[in-house]
Amino acid sequence: MEPAATAPAGGSEIAFTVVDAETVRATHAAWQARGLAIAQAPVELDFGHTFVALDPDGNRLRVFAPAP
Repeated sequence: MEPAATAPAGGSEIAFTVVDAETVRATHAAWQARGLAIAQAPVELDFGHTFVALDPDGNRLRVFAPAP
């Protein structure tokens, strides 16, 4: 029996909550310096300040500080 087909890479998103927008920006700078691909630069959205990086498999890694 053949194994089931897997979902294509990048099929999930993991979110990390941080305390404030400054931490979002600092994390973005640190991850960018380590060579992670950035899919969305830091931005203010309805739910808070956020950015999205991609892990080596293409999964989305969201870092955000919730809006007050």
